[in-house]
Order: sequence, then C-alpha cells, then structure tokens
Amino acid sequence: MPKLHSVGVRPSFYFRFHSDLHLFLCKPQHEARSLASLRRSSWTECEARQGWVLRRAPPAEGSPCANLSVACPWAIQALPHALRIEGRAQRELGRKMSDAVVEALEGYQGHVSVHSFSPLSQAPLAHVQRMERRLLQYVKAADKSLWQRMIKQRKEGGVVPHPDQLQDALDSFNGTAVVQLLCDEDPQEVYLSVGTCYRDPLTGFQWPVPWLSGHLPTVHEFPAAPSKAWRKLSQSLMTLGTLPAPGEVCVDLGASPGGWSHLLASLPGVRVIAVDIVPLCSSVQARENVVSITHDASTWLPDGTVDWVFCDATILPSSSLAILSSWLRTSRCRRFVWALKFPARSAKVTFNDVWNACDTMFSEFPDVRWTVRHLPLFGHEIVLMGGFDVASSSSSS
Repeated sequence: MPKLHSVGVRPSFYFRFHSDLHLFLCKPQHEARSLASLRRSSWTECEARQGWVLRRAPPAEGSPCANLSVACPWAIQALPHALRIEGRAQRELGRKMSDAVVEALEGYQGHVSVHSFSPLSQAPLAHVQRMERRLLQYVKAADKSLWQRMIKQRKEGGVVPHPDQLQDALDSFNGTAVVQLLCDEDPQEVYLSVGTCYRDPLTGFQWPVPWLSGHLPTVHEFPAAPSKAWRKLSQSLMTLGTLPAPGEVCVDLGASPGGWSHLLASLPGVRVIAVDIVPLCSSVQARENVVSITHDASTWLPDGTVDWVFCDATILPSSSLAILSSWLRTSRCRRFVWALKFPARSAKVTFNDVWNACDTMFSEFPDVRWTVRHLPLFGHEIVLMGGFDVASSSSSS
C-alpha cells in the first residue's frame, strides 16, 4: 500500500496519496488544449485520453494542489495524486480501494463525498455503480463511522438552493473530503483520489472541486432573465465559492441585455452598476438595485473603488485584458470575474498567446492573485477570477 501523508493548507488541509499521477477531466474536444497547457507548465510526461488527461510528475513536497489549477485551466475537475488500482475481480478492487480510503481519512471527522464516474461513459454505468457499492461495502466493514458519513453525503446530493441560501451552502463545501473513483474502459482497474476541498479566499475552490466530475449544478432558474448568460456567471461564482455580500457594489461591463446584471441583482443587498452602450432589457433596468449607465464599457471607470467588476463583453482577448489592466492599475476594484472569448473560426488567437499576455499583465500587479478556469458552460472561453491580496499589500507597505 502506498504511503499516505497530509499537507497543511491555510486555513484547512487536504489528504493525498504519495503518488505522482494526476488526472484532469475536460470537456470533449478540449483534450489537446489540456495537453498543451500541461506541457507549457513544464509537465512533459502527459498523455491524452478521451475526456481526460493524465499527468505524471514527482509530487511537490509541501505544496498544495492549488498549483495544479493554473497548470491545466481547461480542466473541469482533477484527481490529484491518484492511485491506479488493479484487481482481477470486483471484490479485490473494492477491498484495495477501501484500505486506501480508510487509511487516508484516518482521524478525519468532517463530511465525506463519494464521486464515481466514467469520462464520456467509457465504462458502463452499471459497472461504475457496482464499483461504488463495493467500495462502500468494505468501508462499512472497516470503519462504520466513516461509512455513515459517506452515505449521508451521498443521500443529500448536490442540491443547490436559492441565492438567498447559496453562500451558506458554498461555505459548507469548504473542508469536505472528496473520494473520487474513475472507471476507465478496463474493468480490472480503477483510479482513486482522496482530497479535501479547499477554498482560497480570492481564487476560489482548488482541486478537487466539490462537484461530481466537475459539472456544477445550476444555481437557480431565472425565467425572467433576458438571456442565458447568467448561467455562466452562476458557475463562476460557485467556483469562487464566494458571492457578493449585502452592501457591496458590482459593476457589470458590457452588460446588455442584462443576464449577468439580472443574477447579481438577485443576490441579497447587492447594488449593480450596469455599463453598456446598448440599453439594458427593461425588466433588468427597472430593478431598484440596478443603475444603468449608457457608456462605452471599454473606457468607463468609477469615481472610486468598487467591490467587484464583472465582464462578459464580446471582444478580442487582447482588448479585454487591456480594459482589466486599466482597472487594476488604478485600483478601481477589489475583485474581478472576467471572461475571455476565443473567436471560434480564427486561428490568429491561441491559448498560448492569451496565457502569455495574462502572465505579462499580472506580473505588473504583485498584490493581485488570480486563477483561470474553463467552466462547463463556457464554450470557446475562459474566465479569469481573482483580486487584490489585502494581506500581501499591507505587509509590503
């Protein structure tokens, strides 16, 4: 049995196996991009499969799994420090998985979620379900208390409440242990990963994220929303794990027709400033906590500092980054959620170009911490999320 050890993470911790194997799930057709981003991060020993990517490298002692999110932004979920378990029969696989899980979670008394899946359904659903049942069967025999917590979390599922209760639900995910079981085409092997969800105050949930195979549930249905773009924002906020709080001011650049503004205005006590040269939908504009400003979003800046700035404007990444840079340079926002769009039929804009531009821009702002993700509802887009590190700036001054 591989040696297990824990790594300290502020303010929580996560468990991991002493393994040099990391698995990254991605949407179909994004395997090549995931592979390229890993190799760009100097992880050369990589292998792409249908719906996921393997990465082998020596584990970095003392470093949190947060580093993996930057290395593979096209992933939607990761199985960090995974074990490849082999067995001729399901009972043998179940016993080996149980031994590893019980040892990894020894002394842990928090919530435990079990996520069993097969990328793009390469393994039959019945086989995935049998593997999960075998795991739980042997865990029950070895540690009934752990089994009861795994069963409870499994029954509760991933129900997402109305935005009024969403922040409490997101807070409960922080520190939850996630047992991930990946079944591939070979019925005599499984991949197992055990990690604790950690939410960074500025860049959100690190790997692993607390949702089954990275597919975030929809926050809440808004039948009156002027567009479906609010769904992308809901996934971004859930990945951050932090919502705009009552009394905070949010600026939505390029807001028309108002999908993102509609969702932000639905959060309790939040004030929204929607900026676009095109008027908002009348239903959003009529809301009491929404101020609509008709102005070119690329040049508008507030008089002072706002809490959040959001942008989902359809412009080239280079132009979009220039706008974000102007906001950061003048300290006009504390946090940002910024979508970068890749022209679908253009080969002139590559991910490496955008990545290099991001590196160059953020190097000018040492007090800003940021991450980049490709979320399930984002097509040819990535989203930048982050903000000013108050602790870092105060210590430097």
